[in-house]
Amino acid sequence: MQAPTLYHHFGSKQGLIDAVINHGFSQYVHSPRPSGDTRDALDDIRQGWDEHVRFGLEHPTFYALLYGRVEPGRPCAITAPAHAMLRDLLGAAARQGLLRVPVDDAAEQLLAANVGVTLTLITQPEETRGDLA
Repeated sequence: MQAPTLYHHFGSKQGLIDAVINHGFSQYVHSPRPSGDTRDALDDIRQGWDEHVRFGLEHPTFYALLYGRVEPGRPCAITAPAHAMLRDLLGAAARQGLLRVPVDDAAEQLLAANVGVTLTLITQPEETRGDLA
């Protein structure tokens, strides 16, 4: 494919990269997930944590593109659907009386911890990950 064709469809090299990232992440976000108001909201949150870590470990380079490219004061539009799913799961937990902090605060803290753990695990050799992965 010639460069002018790419620019016509994506506007720039960064536009092409963003389209590839968005496509890959949409496959992760649109895979079957708990619906939000299940019998065990905490189990759904645990499953979401594990799926997030597993996704990062199975696709480490792609994961680093998603969560390693940050701009101060600017939330990532590509990962916003996953963040919304997390808020939904935490909302279910709040409705069941299982949260002591506002849903948005819990979502920010849990996402920060989940991304941090996943990036840390990616940097470690597989044999040292133990039960964390």
